[in-house]
Amino acid sequence: MKKIVYILLIIVASILALYFYMEYDRAPQTAEDRRSDFVLSVPEFVLEFSEDALAADAKYKNKTLELTGVVADININGNNVDIQLETDDDMVSINVQLAATNKQDESLMLGKEIALKAIYVGVLTDLGIDIELNQATILNRIK
Repeated sequence: MKKIVYILLIIVASILALYFYMEYDRAPQTAEDRRSDFVLSVPEFVLEFSEDALAADAKYKNKTLELTGVVADININGNNVDIQLETDDDMVSINVQLAATNKQDESLMLGKEIALKAIYVGVLTDLGIDIELNQATILNRIK
């Protein structure tokens, strides 16, 4: 009887160890790995947030978006590369953090229109509307 209990404990411990190793070793999922839930241009995206930020936040939360817009700013901070997309509304900003696979993209330039795929994280509405996207992948440079 003791022998069976020890064998079962070893099997359970082995399964748990394998599970924890797989979870520890798992890479974060990028937008590139996910199916797009919405395909939008920046003006369409901004319009939804301008009309009702809370409803738009609920609609897009943790969804994968394909956005087309113009690069307004590029911030490189250590290993992080953040892009800000141009909007027509001064009270709205779209901040996009690139995934690790795109951090060395040399052709990314200010004023150029790009298409990207990113995961919508959330919105901050303190002094304006700050839309946050992360794990972004640049699909192509349009112009």
